[in-house]
Amino acid sequence: MKDEYLKVGELARRSGVSVRTLHHYDEIGLLSPALGGHGSHRLYGRAEIERLRHIRSLVALGLSLAEVRDCLDDPRFAPLPAIEAHLERLRREERDVRRLRDRLEAIARSLRAAETPSVDELLQEIEVVNEMEAFEKYYTPEQLEYLKERRTEVGEDRIQAVQQEWQELFASYREAMERGDDPASEAVQALARKAHALVEEFTGGNAGVRESLGKMYADSPETPSRFGVEPALWEYMGRAAKAWEESC
Repeated sequence: MKDEYLKVGELARRSGVSVRTLHHYDEIGLLSPALGGHGSHRLYGRAEIERLRHIRSLVALGLSLAEVRDCLDDPRFAPLPAIEAHLERLRREERDVRRLRDRLEAIARSLRAAETPSVDELLQEIEVVNEMEAFEKYYTPEQLEYLKERRTEVGEDRIQAVQQEWQELFASYREAMERGDDPASEAVQALARKAHALVEEFTGGNAGVRESLGKMYADSPETPSRFGVEPALWEYMGRAAKAWEESC
């Protein structure tokens, strides 16, 4: 049976692939016409049409054109690593979409609570969510899941109470600093013990979460200021915490 040849325009119409794409495939050596080229009509036969079908299937899986060419032409090509790499890309994209969804849901909840939400309120909520995202990047997915469960265990009432306790603790530290109290003094060490207890309550005693928390504060000197803690006070609290650790 005589082979049927299609011109590039007809192949584009039947396959749903643009003429421009077919020309590009030809230029990079992925799919060349059986006949023609360089000014004459490009003609594609059955073998090229079948190859195009394979190309489209592999591209649909997310493989790059270079990977598709290697898959079809190189007998040594191992498809599993390429598929696994694409799976990882999809997982990252899925996490990004999930984070964006959670971000929008958090903003929407806050805006619903306002009777007449304004643009300023929207921008404030975006800042809050940005801070949450900056917080989350220091924790592994397992640690974030642990903290989520920990939040449920502790309960919202206790979380609100702890936030108030931290503010009172900051005020007590500030008074001690302004009086000139030695960070190693008994009174300031009592504050350090209280701070340690609050951190332990937050982490649930999980050493990995505690380490991630410490790294976040070490890498982000501006973080304490979000809680109204100026650099001098933060440094004073750090000296008190060091003295408490050395005494244990």
